[in-house]
Amino acid sequence: MEALSLFRGFFEPDFAVFLPRKTRNRKYDADRATVRDKLLQLKRELDPLLSSREIRLRGSVSDYWIIPKRRAEIVCLWLRYPEPEGNYVIPHLEVTLWRNEVFIGLAIPKRGRIYQANLVNYLKKNGLVFVKSVTRLPSHNGTFRIEGGKDFFEGDPRSVALTHILDLARSYFPGTHWVHVGYSFKRNDPRVGSSQLAKLAASIFSELYWLYGIVSKRARLGTAYARRSGTKLSSGISTLRPFEKKRANNYSRRIASYEMDLRKKEKSSKAHRRILNLLAATLEMQGYKCRDDPRSVDLVCDGRRGVPYLFEAKSCNKRSVRKQIRAGVAQLYEYRFFVLGRKKSKLFLVTEIKPPDHFCDYLMNDRKIGVLWLEEASLKTTKRTTAWLHPIRLN
Repeated sequence: MEALSLFRGFFEPDFAVFLPRKTRNRKYDADRATVRDKLLQLKRELDPLLSSREIRLRGSVSDYWIIPKRRAEIVCLWLRYPEPEGNYVIPHLEVTLWRNEVFIGLAIPKRGRIYQANLVNYLKKNGLVFVKSVTRLPSHNGTFRIEGGKDFFEGDPRSVALTHILDLARSYFPGTHWVHVGYSFKRNDPRVGSSQLAKLAASIFSELYWLYGIVSKRARLGTAYARRSGTKLSSGISTLRPFEKKRANNYSRRIASYEMDLRKKEKSSKAHRRILNLLAATLEMQGYKCRDDPRSVDLVCDGRRGVPYLFEAKSCNKRSVRKQIRAGVAQLYEYRFFVLGRKKSKLFLVTEIKPPDHFCDYLMNDRKIGVLWLEEASLKTTKRTTAWLHPIRLN
């Protein structure tokens, strides 16, 4: 009798339970009972494996199929650690059985808005740490996924880049979708159809337990761009404030005349905001504190050995790039002297489009100014500027 209770794996009939023609049947039939019993068997084998890894969470298998009014909603079934509380708001380490695959990893419910905010705010401040941790994870010969309404990443964890995490941190709004970070395994994977699945789940839970600890904190974190008072740089002669995310200014509503000029100004201002917000998010994700001055400095942060990195952003097109570069160079020199008061500051010009090669050569070789530009939803730069930015990473 004891041997019959051992977990042997999931097979084709178990996945067939989630087919549309099956889910329309609201009876708690033998097929559904078999799937749930297998998850309970998996739990019995997984519990001691987790305990040996110092993961002391009490798990449970979903009872939705036993509740008649909930059966029509079920498109998957899961084993979760810890047991859900209330209306399924807390994060879980889970094994979820779908129609075509098994997911093993971290899940944050849609209703767990506070916990999703924990993740988003952590990524905004420690995105590079997250990338380094994830890229060290083994592939497990599965598909690693970071998903929240859309796939922010899908593939080998070693290929996760800062741009993927930046996309999640900037575009995902907590409480809109479930968030999943973990591995998907196809139903024909040999481990899915064997007792090895328990050991695989224990390994993945252990590897993602650090992230579970971060998102499961109950303390509500502050918004990333809350109103903040000004603060003074240690060696500057002007007061700079912590960087604030740039908001839109609708010039055409303020003034009724000169519509064409105002539309151009709005477009220019939009590109400027986009550059600065992306740059600030990239820096803050790596732990750098960004500052600005609405009357002068676009953005400054402290780099290696406390040397300020001063950035000037310029919206431009092919016709205006020369003019904007000339203005940007003058502003960088002026702000370095009058605002920062430090000759050793590193200077960087960030443009909306890639400057022509001869301008890049002029800026880097003659002016010693780093060159960055906006390309789709990410920032690009030259090899020489990459060396000047180190240890800051753009991807």
